[in-house]
Amino acid sequence: MPEKPDDLSNIWVHPTPLGANATAQKSPSALHIDTIENIAPLDEQFGVEAPKTVPDALYELLFDQPEPTKAEIMAEGDASVVPSLGTFAVLDAANVQNLPEILSASGLEYVCLFNGDAGDELRDVAPWIVKLEEGNRFVRHLFTQGDAPWAMWDRAPGIYVRSRDGLEDLRTHLRKFVKVRDEAGAWYYLRLYDPRVMRAFLRGAPKFGHRFLARPSPWSDLTVLTCFGNRAEIACPARTVPADTRPIQIGPEEKAVFRNLTFEARADALMAKLDKGNAVSMSTDRDVRTAQKCAIVDAFHRMHGYGFQQPLQQERWGLWELFYGIGFERADHVLSHICDTREVPSGERFAAFQRRLEEIYT
Repeated sequence: MPEKPDDLSNIWVHPTPLGANATAQKSPSALHIDTIENIAPLDEQFGVEAPKTVPDALYELLFDQPEPTKAEIMAEGDASVVPSLGTFAVLDAANVQNLPEILSASGLEYVCLFNGDAGDELRDVAPWIVKLEEGNRFVRHLFTQGDAPWAMWDRAPGIYVRSRDGLEDLRTHLRKFVKVRDEAGAWYYLRLYDPRVMRAFLRGAPKFGHRFLARPSPWSDLTVLTCFGNRAEIACPARTVPADTRPIQIGPEEKAVFRNLTFEARADALMAKLDKGNAVSMSTDRDVRTAQKCAIVDAFHRMHGYGFQQPLQQERWGLWELFYGIGFERADHVLSHICDTREVPSGERFAAFQRRLEEIYT
């Protein structure tokens, strides 16, 4: 009979710490992804005569001007007329209060990603593209951490894109990824301007990520930078993989990313609920909590495989995972059999599963 752990922290293995600075990751063949750890965001820089625009670790990534590639020179006919490499932010107005008004006063070139009535009616929650300039106060605020209302680093307000294309050309490209169909014709809305969602797609659906970043001539390939917490990730398309010009479509790989994002959000909600309750003493150690969340998400994926997909079922299972241990259902042959008996409706099986747990632990 399985035994209940005495202390939740005893069942979690702490993840191995990542490197201290920029480290090349094992990337999918379609993409090249680098990571920079321990980013130090700007402080409010009061009284500084020449304040920085972005953190030192991100300066070259955001404002360096590399030499044009041979393909870019061939497309333009001469290196001297190749456009400079621009820096753009795609920002979520839902995360930045009064973003349209702030952009209007910024002195920067900007445009809403939505068209027509949608752009007018949803302007306060819509994504906006803005071309960033070194030395601009608004750009500095994007990378500033602090208590001031204009300090936006902790809000993770959007993603950053580098391209030789102009604002309108970039907008036309990005609009292709706002709403996409699957093979059955169902529509999916993509919030790729959320850095967490973008990272999930780049890592979990690299072919789709390559489609987002690699563009056929004469347009410029994109590089995307996501900043979240104290970590930045930089992704660009592998030059050995040609741009895909077929219609954009959501497939099994992309749907798996959606599912994992949903499970992560449900795990966050469950842990927040447990933090407020008295039934479980939740750890405050960051590494332990990260491991706990990973275990809960993994449990949700196992449940999905068993056919238990209702949010309330998942919430209860996540709690059991904390109490009884990782993979607890395989420690008892009856529980294991219930999970594997897919011909019985999931509601009946879940009720039987819960009764068996009560038999074991009461």
